[in-house]
Amino acid sequence: MAKPMSSIESGKGGKCVYCGKDAIVSLPYGPHRFCKEHFIYFFEKRVRRTIRMNRLIEGREKIAVAVSGGKDSLATLFILNKIFGKSNEIVAVMVDEGIYGYRDKAIEIAKRNCEEWGIKYEIVSMKKELGISMTEVMSRIPKGQLEQSSCSYCGVFRRKLLNEKAGLIKAKKIATGHNLDDECQSILMNIASNDLPRLARLGPTTGVKKFRQFVPRIKPLYECPENEVHKFAELSGFDFCKAPCCPYSWQAKRNIFR
Repeated sequence: MAKPMSSIESGKGGKCVYCGKDAIVSLPYGPHRFCKEHFIYFFEKRVRRTIRMNRLIEGREKIAVAVSGGKDSLATLFILNKIFGKSNEIVAVMVDEGIYGYRDKAIEIAKRNCEEWGIKYEIVSMKKELGISMTEVMSRIPKGQLEQSSCSYCGVFRRKLLNEKAGLIKAKKIATGHNLDDECQSILMNIASNDLPRLARLGPTTGVKKFRQFVPRIKPLYECPENEVHKFAELSGFDFCKAPCCPYSWQAKRNIFR
């Protein structure tokens, strides 16, 4: 099994580096040990630094957050609302791909969080906007033709719908929940494919050129390992979708590189 980008170990037997209380989280790099309160502080401080150093968000910009209902997107929404909720308008945008028993449950969780946090949200139906759901796309792909996997279509459709909705609500940025593991996998995938244009577009801000029709995408969790995002979500106490991955994710090329 592939080793994670970083590991979170039991903090039992150690003391928090900030306050000296018993640690519940131990990070091997550093090493760092934290109690609950100071792990949340450590995590949020890193996100703030990522935003500041890369100038991801400016004052009073309207920010659309791409929310799936999973830990990464909800952690992004939670932190941005905490940091910028009073100075910037934050709107959650959810794309319903029409995968019943999976996306509908995740969207319900996301909606409950938005209502609890007082955040506006928009739901975009792939079936309504494009005339086809991902369940229907999957049924039309010939068996055995993984080069035409549903993931290839889904990524394009989701980005299109997110961009269009962000444009309609006049958002200046789209924040996504991409974490450090996602970024490293993308780098490796593009190197292996010799895809230099896509490699050049990676980073905390997606893209290399500005287009009037394209709303820039930003990644506040760019420097955060996936398992630390998971721990942050758990310790912060908000609900997130813990169901297995998308039922069609077994086709994803990313699985090979993960």
